[in-house]
Amino acid sequence: PGFSLFTQTVAISGDNRTVDATLEIAGIQEDVTVQATATVPTIGRIALPLRDQPLTVSTLTADYLQSRAINDLVTALAHVASVAAYNQYGVYQYFSFRGFSDSVQMVDGIRNEGNRVSTQLANVDRLEVLKGPASVLYGGDAVGAAVNLVLKKPQAEPSYDVSATAGRWGTYRGASSIASTSGANRPTTSATTPPSG
Repeated sequence: PGFSLFTQTVAISGDNRTVDATLEIAGIQEDVTVQATATVPTIGRIALPLRDQPLTVSTLTADYLQSRAINDLVTALAHVASVAAYNQYGVYQYFSFRGFSDSVQMVDGIRNEGNRVSTQLANVDRLEVLKGPASVLYGGDAVGAAVNLVLKKPQAEPSYDVSATAGRWGTYRGASSIASTSGANRPTTSATTPPSG
């Protein structure tokens, strides 16, 4: 860390003199700079960064999901605070947010009605969970929360993503995702995820 500044007044004369100087170790000073991009969630219906909104939004990005090998919605929601997510009969998804079982699931902001059967996340860019009173923006059923699956956007340049996973007891999983242009030169995306076997 270095030494503190030392000063001493000395009278100059013709005699030989010894000057005693004691150097003290300086305190530690550290500068930390944090840079980040403010994300604007699509679920809040307000075009402001999340830090400026009076909302409780939890976001799980595709990088977060991939780094933890999360491939379904129930497992992903286990990583969000105040959420109890579980499967019944092996495939039907149920959620409880802050004690309320009423919630809305959306895909790109459009309600996903009907039975929620093992939602796979192979083509999901991020997962947004709007909790608290603001979730009623999406209807009376959204007392607990609103969950929005934001799909990967089409790209002009072809992009391919393939993954395979194997586990104990003969389990396996494969997933692929393709983003390219169609014959009419329009961007398209598709994803496939065969069930584990």
